[in-house]
Amino acid sequence: MGSVTKRPATPKKSDLDLAAKAAAALQEVISGGGSLDEEGQDAIDKTIQFIITNISMIEDPEEKQMWILRADPHLGNFDRVIRMNDNVTKLVPDEILDGVQGTDREKADTLFNNFMAHFRFKYGGSTPAKVFLATGAGDCASLAEGYVLLLKACGVGSAVKGGYDDFNLVEPCESFGRPGTYSTDERGLNYWVYANHYWAEAEGRKYDLLLKTNTPTGPLPSTFHTKTDAGAFQGVAYYIYSNGACLIRKTEDAKIKDGVKGQGIAFASEELVQQFITGNKV
Repeated sequence: MGSVTKRPATPKKSDLDLAAKAAAALQEVISGGGSLDEEGQDAIDKTIQFIITNISMIEDPEEKQMWILRADPHLGNFDRVIRMNDNVTKLVPDEILDGVQGTDREKADTLFNNFMAHFRFKYGGSTPAKVFLATGAGDCASLAEGYVLLLKACGVGSAVKGGYDDFNLVEPCESFGRPGTYSTDERGLNYWVYANHYWAEAEGRKYDLLLKTNTPTGPLPSTFHTKTDAGAFQGVAYYIYSNGACLIRKTEDAKIKDGVKGQGIAFASEELVQQFITGNKV
């Protein structure tokens, strides 16, 4: 992938104090099996928000994961508290694992339902699986990896991460941890826009935690449209998808009147996207 577009902010003393408090709170829970108090949870939430804000500036995935360790010893300690914990079941509240028993299929279904009902998910940049389980901060890859890690800890060896590693559109729907039902500009069609998408697979089922679906493994659903080509018209670039839809991406913001809102402007065909460009090009 690409290079760093902006350097992360240098942590302030208040950030470090919160990180140290968050690390101590997590360590106490992991060591003693207790639960987080309100102050400890608040420290964790604010520390994770600081981390998410900064790693979102970084394009390289390895640098994203290593930034916490390089930024400062306190933030590094916070990360290591989570990474060093071998019993991943201690990283989540008891209700996430409540009733996860029976056959492997029953375990996978119950864990999925518990995630949907009880997991405190905060959508943001990708985070390692243990960090995600302890904090709730991450993206679709974090959801899939964290779910798989927990499912394996519950004895389901067949659990793996699946996914589609290219741009895609998804029909409007509820999305776990995100407001609304789509992310595109109101001037076009409504879709979720993803640069890639990941889910978990186990016992012949596909557990897509971000899109809140539990379906048999197999072809991508009809609501999921993959990028098949790219085009350009009057200097404005767009992607073409498997259902014929076209998307002017956020990268073309400066070329369109009033910019590109959301994650892009979608149209049903190349003819329609080109008509829009003709009338709205800067």
